Amino acid sequence: MMKAMIQAIFSNNVILVSGLGLFLLLAGSQTFTLAVGISIAFIANLILAPMIVFFAKSMIQQEIKLMAYLIIFATVSTFVTMVMMAIFPVWVEGLSLYLPLMALSGVFQYRTEMIQPSTKLSSYMLENVGVGLGFAIIILPLGLLTELLGSGVIALQTITDTSVYIFYVQVFEEAYINGIFSGSLRYIGSLILFALLIALIQGMKYIKGNRP
Repeated sequence: MMKAMIQAIFSNNVILVSGLGLFLLLAGSQTFTLAVGISIAFIANLILAPMIVFFAKSMIQQEIKLMAYLIIFATVSTFVTMVMMAIFPVWVEGLSLYLPLMALSGVFQYRTEMIQPSTKLSSYMLENVGVGLGFAIIILPLGLLTELLGSGVIALQTITDTSVYIFYVQVFEEAYINGIFSGSLRYIGSLILFALLIALIQGMKYIKGNRP
């Protein structure tokens, strides 16, 4: 079970392998605070939605399977969004348009299709946690680096007050930071960083595969 979980985090990371959930990655990687918030929301959705499908799958007719799954995913994502906006309002501020759209990310559909008659709930849920953690280990450094290059700081806000920080480190002077990592262009900066990450990983695989 642990092996499947570890593979879901690293070698079978859904973001890196298939690109599923890429729009969530770009939306939440604008700052480190938002990256933390969307990671929690993603993991919560990935635990709840497929678990409900796990128990309900045998009762869902094949003809309405897709519609039933979407209803479950949408209900869970709405519930998680409401809970997080009540508990972690700062961490999801600016993500209110994206959190409900988790139902359309494709990740949950992909995970529900992995359910087989012989699948055990414990191993399935551990692997789902691994998928969520795999998403987090990509978006957290991406959000941190995007914010650093865009505003010159490494920071994490508290859950309820935008003016209070858990930690705040000024690395660069703001006057030197601009361009594609600032303001509304941060999406472009995040996409470039993600593309560089993919290129780095593929390059390492190529070098490893061509070693004598």
